[in-house]
Formats: sequence, C-alpha cells, structure tokens
Amino acid sequence: MLCFADQSEIDAGLARVGRFVLKHEIPLLEFVEHGFPALGIGQKIASNNVVAMINVAWLEFCRDRGFVEYKYSKGAGFHASAEQASTGQRIPWGKQGERRSSMLRNIAKGHIWQFGVSGRPPSSGPVAMLVHERR
Repeated sequence: MLCFADQSEIDAGLARVGRFVLKHEIPLLEFVEHGFPALGIGQKIASNNVVAMINVAWLEFCRDRGFVEYKYSKGAGFHASAEQASTGQRIPWGKQGERRSSMLRNIAKGHIWQFGVSGRPPSSGPVAMLVHERR
C-alpha cells in the first residue's frame, strides 16, 4: 500500500480492515524525483502515483464540502453551491488594504451563472488552477 499517512493514522483509519506494518519509508520529494529503485519503482511511475493520489484527495475534499461537480473533457471541476454562496453574494478576497470581492453566482438574462475553480497537480511545473464559467 502506498500512502501519505504515518503508522498511527493507518492503524486508526484501517483498524476494521486489518493490521498493516510499515515496511519501507521514503521522503515524498525523493520518491517523486527518483522513484524507489530498491522496490523496482521508477521515477515516472512514482510521480504518476503521487499525482493520482493528490487528484483523488482533491476530488474528495471538494465533494465532502458540498461543491457542485461538473464533468469536463479532462476531468472534474467544482463550483460553489447555493448553500455556500447565495446568488449575488460578494465574497471578499485579497491582501490587507486591497478591498476586493467577487460574485461566484449571479443572474444574467434570466439564467444563473457560476464560477468555479479546478486544481490539478501537473506531472511537472507549477500547479494549474483553471477558472471556469458555467451557465
């Protein structure tokens, strides 16, 4: 089993499944950059597994918090639900002194529109954050 958890988290979270014993441990960055040659895991497979795990965690994080999920050609995107941001509500953001706000949901021409953000970890380079408008 490949995971980000430590032994105590595994014991607590998987107690009903069975007992698990730590066999190998490696720093995450080392695993992503070099793989785990002692176990025959190359760099590309290691990196792909970590990206897949982060993607699953992101999807579960958004679903657990009640975001509205939309399917796009390259994956899922999430938008604020009516419970999270009412229509026309302004959400403040920005650094101190910069008074900014945005509406995540509003009505135009009789239709409710929404903005959402999708985050996907790349296989290399900076994290991609995509902004979508959904009508």
